[in-house]
Order: sequence, then C-alpha cells, then structure tokens
Amino acid sequence: MWLFYTSMLMLHCVTDGVWYRAMCLKDESSRDKNVIYLDFGNMAYVEKENIRKMIKDYVETPAAAVMCSLQGK
Repeated sequence: MWLFYTSMLMLHCVTDGVWYRAMCLKDESSRDKNVIYLDFGNMAYVEKENIRKMIKDYVETPAAAVMCSLQGK
C-alpha cells in the first residue's frame, strides 16, 4: 500500500467502471479522500480502495477543467 498526500495525482474508478484523473485535495481520514477531477472540475469524497497512482502517460496530459469564479454583488 502507498501513502496519500495533498496534491497527489491519482486515478479514481467510479461505479461506471471508468477511471478518471483526479488530484487529492485533502487526506480527510484513513478511508475517504477529498479529490477534484482534473478533466471535469467537480469534487468528491472517495474511498481509497477505488484509487490508484496515476501513471506517467496520464500525468503529461494537461487538465481539461479550468478553475474560475464569478464576481458580483
């Protein structure tokens, strides 16, 4: 088993059986990890059993999601 850390790049397998690129935002507990999906921008708490280290081929591709916010009254 390997250790999680903040900003770690990983792959997460969701219920559809597809692996998604994600980054660990905070290591909340020994079981759940707070992640942001690099290509969609949404965040979720995920179980560590469904996470794997990201392989080098997927690290080189830039994230498709763009962080932004709206300013207003």
